[in-house]
Amino acid sequence: MHKTILKFIGDFRKQSKDLVSVFTEGYCFYFAVMLTARFPEAIIIYDNIMDHFYVKIGRRHYDITGEIQPSDKAVVWDQFTSDPLHRERIIRDVIHKL
Repeated sequence: MHKTILKFIGDFRKQSKDLVSVFTEGYCFYFAVMLTARFPEAIIIYDNIMDHFYVKIGRRHYDITGEIQPSDKAVVWDQFTSDPLHRERIIRDVIHKL
């Protein structure tokens, strides 16, 4: 599965040299959603330290750059409820940037 995921990410990145910066500088949530569409077992993770979304598939974590190392502050996005105002800010400033 790991090689399939990395191939998907690599093939996706070949579409444009700008995709890494697009999906690491503001639109990471949308790439995470794309990964969940392609790999239904993927779980969207939010990293509060990095202010970054990525996915967890099995025991590994991925974003547009490939496999990444999560911080210990990362949480499953659907379970991010510790601070409702913070969640609203993330939705407003990160997810709904368009």
